[in-house]
Amino acid sequence: MKRYLLKISGHLIYRIDALRQLLLEIHRLHVGNLGYFVLLPGGSVFADSVLNYQRAIHYSDDAAHWMAIKAMEVYGAFISSQFGDLVIEVEDVNDAIGSGNRVPLLMPYRLLRRFDELPHSWDVSSDSIAVYAAYKFNLDIVILTKPVDGVILNGQLIRELTSTEAMNMRIQVVDKYVPILARMYRVPVVIFNFNKPQVLLKIINGIKEGYTVMIP
Repeated sequence: MKRYLLKISGHLIYRIDALRQLLLEIHRLHVGNLGYFVLLPGGSVFADSVLNYQRAIHYSDDAAHWMAIKAMEVYGAFISSQFGDLVIEVEDVNDAIGSGNRVPLLMPYRLLRRFDELPHSWDVSSDSIAVYAAYKFNLDIVILTKPVDGVILNGQLIRELTSTEAMNMRIQVVDKYVPILARMYRVPVVIFNFNKPQVLLKIINGIKEGYTVMIP
């Protein structure tokens, strides 16, 4: 059984019904032993606020980096407050042992403070943090939820591309550090539409249809 790190899009804070349907499908797959999932919250409106206030009062990129990671945990606290029957907050994947049927929701601040290996820059978003966390916890595949089906080129969905191709194309759907980390850590990255939770089963079964996979 493969182990997945799935990043929950910050956009879903405005789409509570879509978030519920996504989490229900993840939970179904997780407890059914079709795949082991670890969830990571995006930064959502909370990280946006960090950026907006940095522009207004001019604190350092170092400060903004750690504040934005804390913002991910604020979004995580929101998710767990709404769906505590489906998820459980953890700071380490191993903390999920004994959590019953709930899906671990990773709070990333402690991990990133401990190692501090990523650039302190807005080029590194929660997308890149997802790849880094997957590497650190030895998870197999990263799944990034987005409001689009994946990488779109000339109106067509690209089902598969390499990390090098992604860097050369300068794709906009993920931050520009994602393909660098994917190649460095040899972690495949899937991009799929959070409005289509049924696509998760295709990802698990390796059916390359309805999403994009970035090969390291």
